[in-house]
Amino acid sequence: MAFENIRSEFRRLGEEHSRILMEIKQAEVDIINISERMDDLRKQGADGTDAWIKARDRRRRLRDELPEKEHKARMIAIDIETLKLSYKFLGDGGTS
Repeated sequence: MAFENIRSEFRRLGEEHSRILMEIKQAEVDIINISERMDDLRKQGADGTDAWIKARDRRRRLRDELPEKEHKARMIAIDIETLKLSYKFLGDGGTS
């Protein structure tokens, strides 16, 4: 793989990794906000209402999505490390 190809692939993977990490962080913030909203609803005695049930279901869905997003982020990090090794190999002229 030529230098320009490695550089563009590295950038693409970096952007994808960053995007997924941002999605993970946003989901974590959303879970906290939803939990606070559910607490407020519970204090108002509305813990069985439609709004509370929707909030609970959304929180559960976000929690279910997090492991998959974290796995994707780890796999992209592995791809980035592999690409770094390829670059190092090319920089050494193909010798180790």
